[in-house]
Amino acid sequence: MLVGALLLALLGVSACGCGGKEQAGKPATTPAAPDTQPSGKPADNGPTGPIILSGGTSQASQPFRLSKGVAVFSFRYSGGAGFKAVLLDSTGRQVDVLADVNTSVSGSTAAGVTDGQYVVDVEATGAWEIDVDQDVPEVLPYTPLSFTGNAPEATEFFQSPGKNTAFEMNFTGSSNFTVKLLDSRGEVVKTVADAPGPYSTTVTLPLISGVSYLVDVEAVGPWTVTVD
Repeated sequence: MLVGALLLALLGVSACGCGGKEQAGKPATTPAAPDTQPSGKPADNGPTGPIILSGGTSQASQPFRLSKGVAVFSFRYSGGAGFKAVLLDSTGRQVDVLADVNTSVSGSTAAGVTDGQYVVDVEATGAWEIDVDQDVPEVLPYTPLSFTGNAPEATEFFQSPGKNTAFEMNFTGSSNFTVKLLDSRGEVVKTVADAPGPYSTTVTLPLISGVSYLVDVEAVGPWTVTVD
């Protein structure tokens, strides 16, 4: 009787698994921690998004690629001394001087480029940013149009119904005043003004229907360009 009771007790412990080492020693399952490591992949600006360059001192920007055509460079500089930005190609050759001023500035300029890799070499003593955009809108305004500014500026793209068009230009500043007409291929159609200010003149040019144009103004001081 005593032996039978002992056997029954042992069988009960085995069946329930109570006190077994495997059950007690099994580690708890811990959820995997999320990956919070920063990505080394540069931000994707999309196929037609702007390229954004920035810095806080004199330096060359990171390299970037452009397609053949026109590129618009919008720049902002908050330092008190001079600001100069020069576009260089992959061989180090100077393509264009994008800005060369002696004060803080917010403006833009346009340049014709070929397909390839570029950098912008900047001389500055304060924070700066340069946005590079090659988008040409599909829907463009027609002339007549009027543009005004107080700093270097590449105007919006526009088109003409195809006729002789008057460019009336007025500048009351004392810096050099340069006005160029460019098309979307990056070709300079005509330099319509290039003289020290103050300056006022009207030039008539034949514009072609179906072509995208913009006006690139280089000046420091009040200016107006009317395209009619």
